[in-house]
This record gives sequence, structure tokens and C-alpha cells, in this order.
Amino acid sequence: MKPIPQIRQLRPFLRGLPIIVVVIVIGVMAAKRYLNYATPMYETTAKLKLADLNSGVPSSNLFKDFDVFANSSKIGSEVEMIKSSLVVQKALDSLDFEIDYYRVGKMRKVELYEETPIKVAAEIINHDAKDLPFTLIVKDRNSFTLTTPKGETLDGVFDEVYQTKVGKIILFKNKELLEERPDMTFMGHYEFVVNSKDKLIEKVIKNIDVTPIDKDIPVLRISYKSEVPKKTSDLVNMLCKVYIQDYIESRYVAANTTVNFLDDQLAELNQQLSSSENAIEDYRNENNIVNINQEAETDLKKIAEMKIQLVSISQRMASMDSLYDYIQKGKDNFGELAPNFEAFTDMLSTEIVKKMQNLQSEKKDLLLRFTPNDEKVKIIDEKLNDLKDYLIESITNTRSYLKVSKDELERNIAMSEEVFIGLPGREKDMKILTRNFNLNEQVYNFLHEKRTEAEIARAANISFHRVLEPAETPLRPISPQKSLIVALAFVVSLMGSVILIYAVHMLKGRVNDTYNIESRSTIPIAIQIPRVGGKKILERETMLNMVLQLELKSLMPQNGLLVLSSFSKKEGKHYAAANFKKILESQGRRVLLLGINGRFPENTEFKNIEDLKFLFAKGADKGFEQIVDWKKEYDHIIIANDEVNDNPFAIAAMQHADVNLFVLDSRRTPASVVANVELIRDEFNLPNMHFVLNRAGYQPSIILKTWNVIKVIISRKITLKKLQEAIS
Repeated sequence: MKPIPQIRQLRPFLRGLPIIVVVIVIGVMAAKRYLNYATPMYETTAKLKLADLNSGVPSSNLFKDFDVFANSSKIGSEVEMIKSSLVVQKALDSLDFEIDYYRVGKMRKVELYEETPIKVAAEIINHDAKDLPFTLIVKDRNSFTLTTPKGETLDGVFDEVYQTKVGKIILFKNKELLEERPDMTFMGHYEFVVNSKDKLIEKVIKNIDVTPIDKDIPVLRISYKSEVPKKTSDLVNMLCKVYIQDYIESRYVAANTTVNFLDDQLAELNQQLSSSENAIEDYRNENNIVNINQEAETDLKKIAEMKIQLVSISQRMASMDSLYDYIQKGKDNFGELAPNFEAFTDMLSTEIVKKMQNLQSEKKDLLLRFTPNDEKVKIIDEKLNDLKDYLIESITNTRSYLKVSKDELERNIAMSEEVFIGLPGREKDMKILTRNFNLNEQVYNFLHEKRTEAEIARAANISFHRVLEPAETPLRPISPQKSLIVALAFVVSLMGSVILIYAVHMLKGRVNDTYNIESRSTIPIAIQIPRVGGKKILERETMLNMVLQLELKSLMPQNGLLVLSSFSKKEGKHYAAANFKKILESQGRRVLLLGINGRFPENTEFKNIEDLKFLFAKGADKGFEQIVDWKKEYDHIIIANDEVNDNPFAIAAMQHADVNLFVLDSRRTPASVVANVELIRDEFNLPNMHFVLNRAGYQPSIILKTWNVIKVIISRKITLKKLQEAIS
């Protein structure tokens, strides 16, 4: 029955299962052992909210003024600021990180930090000794032995100052810790390292991780890793505190510097402003200027009014001149005149004209009754002449008055217009002086306003950065992760052992089963001999079954020659030949077993043929005759052939055989030689060739085999030791 391919692939795994279990157990135990001595790393995280000047409380006008000098930086720049050596140095100045303390054990050393029972104060003058371990052996409660990095050793007591080649050192007890924990081990092996500033900053920055929660959210996550849990929380919290304090200090320094600068500028501008005010005052006094625009506007209005008056007077004078000429032309016949009453604007002239009209009408009436020389007519003429003369004189006086008024107006206009001579220049100069004054005043007001804002910013010692979540001392390390390492050790051990088992299986490349034989050769398999235990009855039954199979397949010829061959000595051909002989003899048959002495099991009868050349060498007639005689004498002749690879005459024996059984051992014969058997058969034309698979289905326990190998090694060592003793 052919094995199922899937089961065949699992056979090495199932056979090596004990080794897999052992390797897994060893791997898991090694992982746990590693975890016991591995230095754990702890990590803690704090969340810091950055001030956002565009939203929230800082966006109000008052608080915006507070932060007027604090630039709204991007989140990335704030990340780099926190990780900068400046901020880290300020944080380290407030922490006790300068000296690292270690308790040294057999397998590892543990950093103590605040749990150290010993404190050190050191003034190192040799910088080469920094960042290197000082070895300290505490002998008892009072004395110790100290070894410096330069190899200098001294014995001392606590609380004493010692001058070494690397500097001054004093060691004292941590009394507070020892009183708090009286059961703490004090004596022992310690180390301490005095850190240089640059190395310490570099080491701290390397273990700091600052990341924003989101690129658009001004919240930072600040983490730090260390071997000591308390160190992580102390550093992260101090880093947040120092960063916020640095923000306040930098803003205060900026505001204070601004206030001082503005004070200097205001003092200088105050002088310039005073000079501008004095220049304007002097210029106004020199030019009698109150307000150029208002004065110019008033003068223009005045000139306009006088010009209007001049036009009115000129019009009246023109009317008077016209009236005067008209009256002069018709004064002899005044009654026929028709004066323009628009020229007589006063009531007196109007009454005179009306009266003259009445007198003329009365004269006309008198002339109807009297002559022109009549006394009444003459009296009326005299009245008319008096009124005419009075009217002419009035017109003359009015003309003179209007002329005087016109001349006065023209003179006043000319005087008023003289004011505008040089006005653009004065106006230009005044504007320049005013502009300089206004400019100085605006700058002064602006700086004074900014000084007030800076004063407020300097006085407001607050920050809008806020710690949302302070760092807490971690309780569990982040590495090594016990469950992950144990699981990884399990998986690696499992995979490694399986790969090793299959690699050894492939490297050995044994026949193993009939599938490997049939897949490599066309030679049929005659029988499969299972491995039998120590019970002879089982061996007899097994061999009887094997012989029966051979006879059924006509592979056990009567009076014929059966040759069992193999490539090496221990593949089982002698064992099979001896057992075939026993089974056949138990059936009453005569069997001749030929072979080489020392290869058969004990109590096996056989003829020793150490030299096959005697029987099968070419031209050895006596050898052939001997075999022919044996065939007549015996029912079966079985030859346990010599090794095919070692003796070329083994092929000759196979050529003369009636049946050739080539024995392959499942645990010894390489699978690669199976094809060679077919090549040998075809090359030498070997008759009736069949395979015999010895120890078929045998899967020995690897643990048992390992134990057997160990026993063999021990036995050899004991034998060698006895031999050496005997020789000596």
C-alpha cells in the first residue's frame, strides 16, 4: 500500500515531534531567562496644548495685546523648540541627572536614580574621566574602595573629601532613604558615572519623542524613554514646565526690551516734537499768522464784498452822470424833461421832482389866465428855478460823494489784495512746519500706545501653553515585552526545529519508503521487510510471510541461484539471507548459504567465500562447475553478495543469478542510488532484478537514537580511558 503523499510529508515532522517539543521548551525557557536579565525600558507621555492666538481666550483684544510680541509659530517649530538643547539643558539644570548610579550584579547592573543608598559629589577636572564608570565597593557601613576610570584606587570612609587625579570626590550616605527603608542592602558593588553636559544632553534628546497629535491641532505628545520609571516622568514634566517658563521669560524679555527701546525713542521724539512746536510758534509770530486758511478766506470775502460795493457805486455813478448830463441839457426847459426816477433813490429828491411837476402844472394853469410876466407866474418860475438849482446841486454832491466812495473802495481793495502777495510761500512753509509737527506727533502717539501695550505684556506673567495631561510614572516597561518575546521564542523555536528536521531529512535523502523507490526507478519491489523486535516468533512469522511472497512472485527458484546485493554492508542482505535459509530449512528444504564470514547473525550455517573471484571470475571454470554441482545438491542456493561499490566481481555474481534481489535499507540507503541500480542492470544486463526494502515503515525515535549515540560515545570514552590506564 502506497503512503499518501501528505502523510509522507508529515512523517519527518511527526518523527521529530519530541525534538520540536524539547527545542520549544528550551527556547521558551531561554526567553524567560533573557527576560529575567534584560534591562527594561520605561516610557511615559505628557500632552501639551500650544497657545493659539487666532482662537480661544488669547484671541480677545486684551490678551491679544498681551501676546503682541509673541509670534504664532507653526507646530513643527514648537516641536523642534522642545527638543532643542536650550530647553533640555534648562530642564536638566533642575533635575539630578548629572550623576548616574548603578548597582552591579553578577549578570547585569541596575540604575538606581533616587533609590541609591549612596550619593556622590564630584568636581572632575580631568574631562576624560567623565562619561566613564567609577567602581565603588562598599565594605561596611563606614568604609569603601573606589576605583577611578584612570585606574587609581583608594580606600576611604564616607563624608570625607578625597583628591584624586581626576578631581575632588566626596561620598556620603543617603540617610533619608536608609531611614525610610532600613531593610535596604547597603554593602555591595556599585558604579557611578559623572556625565558631561554635552553627552548628557545628547543622550536625553535621543530618547525624547515629540509628535503632534494632528498637523492642524496644536497639541503635542511629549514622550521619554529610560531604564528608570521615575526618570521618565520627572524629565517630561520638567520639560513641559521649562518650556512654558521659557515662553514666559522670552516674552518678558522681548516686552522689556521693547519698553526700553520705546522709552528712548519717545524721549528723542519728544525733543523733535518740541522743536516743531517752537518753529510753528516763531513762524506765526514773525508773520502775524493765526490761521492762514481762515484769514485768507476772510480777506477774500471782504474783497468780494468791497468789489460788490464798488460795482454798485459804479452803477450809481453812471446813473448820476447820465442824469446830470440830461438835466444840464434840458435845464432851460426843465418842464419838458422826464427824469429817470430810478436815479432818485431818496425821498427828498422824489418830493422835489414831484413838487416841480406840481409847480409846472400850476404854471400852466396860470398861463391860461395870466401872462408870463405876471407876478404869480414869476413867483412860480422862481420856485422852479430854486428847486432846479437845488436838484442840480444835489446831483453834483451825490456824484462827488459816489466818486469819493469809489476811490476809497478801490484803495481798500488794493490794500486787501496786497495781503495775498507771498501767501503761497507762507502757506507752503506753514504746511511744511505743520506736516513735520503732525508726523512727529503721530509717531509719538503710536510709540506711546505701543509702549502701553508692551508695559501690559511685561506685567502679564502668564502663558497660554497648557499641560493637558502630565506625565505619570510608568508601572510597566515598554520593552522587552514579555508576552511578545515568549511568543516569538515559541514561534522561532517551532519554525527553527521544523526547518532543521526537514533540512536534515533532505540532506540525508534516505529511501524511507516505496514511494521514493518507485518514483526513481522502474525496477519492481519484490518484498518489504518490516523491522521486527526482539521476539523471534514475530521474526519467524515475518520472514515466512516474506518467503511466501517471493514464491508467489516466482522469485524463489527451485535449484536456482538467489543473489542478495546492496551498495553497503549494513543494509540487511546478510540478515535477510540468513532468515530465508532458516525459513526454507524449517520447511524441509536443502539450502546452501554463501557469504563472507563475520557478516551473518550468530549460529548461522554458511559457506565462507571471501573471494568472489574464485567463483565468478571470467574463465574460472572450476567456479562455475562448483555452482552447477551445488544446484544439483541443494534446493536453493542463496548468496549474500559482496558490496557492489567495493567489489567488481559482485556484478559477476549477479549476472549468473536466477533471481537478483537488491536490498535497500529505509534508514541507510540514500535515495539517490536507486537510479544507479537501474543503470547497473541495463549496463550489465542483469537478469530478474527486484528490490527488497528492509525496515519498511520504520520510524525510529530520535530521542532514543540520540540516547544510543550518547551511550556509544560514553562507552568509547570509557574504553579509551581504560586503554590509557592499561598503557600507563
